[in-house]
Amino acid sequence: MRGVSSTLSREGKIARKAEVDQAEGMNTCKFLSKFVPLVAVLFVLPDAAVSSTFTLTAQNTGYYWYQRQNWSGGSDTQSGFLYGDATGLLHTQRLYDYYGGSDRYWEQKSTYLQISLDGLNSATLESASLWIYVVTNDSPVATSLNHVTTQSTAASGDASQQIPGDVSAVSSSALNVGWNQVDITSFILADLEKSYSYSAFSIPAFDQSQDENRILSFYGASTTVEIDGSSAKPYVEVQVVPEPGTMSLLVFGGMALALAMRVFPRKRG
Repeated sequence: MRGVSSTLSREGKIARKAEVDQAEGMNTCKFLSKFVPLVAVLFVLPDAAVSSTFTLTAQNTGYYWYQRQNWSGGSDTQSGFLYGDATGLLHTQRLYDYYGGSDRYWEQKSTYLQISLDGLNSATLESASLWIYVVTNDSPVATSLNHVTTQSTAASGDASQQIPGDVSAVSSSALNVGWNQVDITSFILADLEKSYSYSAFSIPAFDQSQDENRILSFYGASTTVEIDGSSAKPYVEVQVVPEPGTMSLLVFGGMALALAMRVFPRKRG
């Protein structure tokens, strides 16, 4: 009888183990089924873009100025470069006054900006926008913010290089008093592909017209002015997509760990 009892006991244990294995298998399937919708989403949807901003530094913006005055028997010409006026404003301007005879006066200003590309990657950059706060925009004709397509002189981050742009990013007629967002995505991507350290832009002086003062003014990177509690300095906003599969790898790694813990539970003892 003891042999028969022992045999039945072994068969009972085997049957019981089969039931436990089956139950654990079903639980594992249920466990994995919870991740199926998430896995599907990961394959269908791209990783979410992350937004960040950076402010231009003091030497990234500035303007060239030129003044000339003629009178009977003489003239005076002055010029220079400033990173901003007393309040940090940048000016694009053309003024011509004619007083009769030889008496006349010219004033001209052109603005320059450079944007650092440090930390940006063309493979992950989704969008880039330049934000500027315009104070004055008074001209019957437009100028434009122009991008430098080919840098014959490499932009160094110093606007005093006065590198002239050649392709319009936005017309001055589209800029309003207050904050303005300018899409510069294609220009930043092009410069990244060329391995430039900075993107360079300029706003040339308006065309001349007698007895007219045509002017566009906005805050540069040297200003200390605040608007509604925030700095009025120009800044760039970028949308960056994480490296492909970053989130997927994290989720799959977590799934593998959780599955391993279920299939190979720690023994108590």
